[in-house]
Amino acid sequence: MTPKQLTRHFKNTLLALYQGEHQVPKKLVVTLALLLTGVFLGRHVQLWQIAVWAPVPIQLLSLVRRFERWVANERVDIAKFFKPFVLAMHASLG
Repeated sequence: MTPKQLTRHFKNTLLALYQGEHQVPKKLVVTLALLLTGVFLGRHVQLWQIAVWAPVPIQLLSLVRRFERWVANERVDIAKFFKPFVLAMHASLG
């Protein structure tokens, strides 16, 4: 699977997951999909190393700033965004 395909898969899965009561702005979901792609492919959690693996045609520094804004955004409810990942990790550990 290419990085673009992986990002598209993450985006579609997240959009479906966050519909209804957990509806969130699409731009936040797209940025989260890019972050996940970078984490999975780059195997790092530093924003600039994640940005290296994100398949978007923009400058690296611009993408790092986008990630920084996403992390600092007040509309990003940590419980809402990360609960599915915590539940999946918890289930896989047992």
